[in-house]
Amino acid sequence: MSLTITSHEVGYKELKASKIVFCDGAYAEKAGFFQKLHFNPAKGEVLTIKTEAAPEEVFNGKVYGVPIGNGYFKVGSTYTWDEENDLPTEGGKAEIIEKLEAILNIPFEIVNHEAGFRPTIRDRRPYLGFHPEHTSIGIFNGLGTKGYLMAPWLSELMTKHIVDGEELPRDVRISRISKKITL
Repeated sequence: MSLTITSHEVGYKELKASKIVFCDGAYAEKAGFFQKLHFNPAKGEVLTIKTEAAPEEVFNGKVYGVPIGNGYFKVGSTYTWDEENDLPTEGGKAEIIEKLEAILNIPFEIVNHEAGFRPTIRDRRPYLGFHPEHTSIGIFNGLGTKGYLMAPWLSELMTKHIVDGEELPRDVRISRISKKITL
């Protein structure tokens, strides 16, 4: 890794800053600074659909849909806890289509089918905050399934924490578990 840490600065390649925040998703455990935070990665599949009939707003039910512009939506998702590959499956696609048709009674075209791992946490609360020893190194992770709904609010909390020194809510602070483990 091209990361350098001094007492007053963090550097990555040519970039220099007073703080860095890792947003590694499901792979945060594999990175060096937050290995002991426990993640419970869940494989999920999503579709990109195009429809002319749906309003350009988020919908949520048995599946969620997030508008990405010009009649396109990301729609998902499935949960698989025991797979290790990130390949989409016909079963996952069929599951999303069935749930989508149950809540969205309009024609749509499937444009893309993807799979990946979401960074879920056992207590279903995200990890926000800074490393107890390397206080210039932070984490913003574990948003899980509803991350698209929580991200704006959590981003505001993290920004106020960094810029204004405001305390993060206890249930998202990494310190909620750091007493049990050493990071």
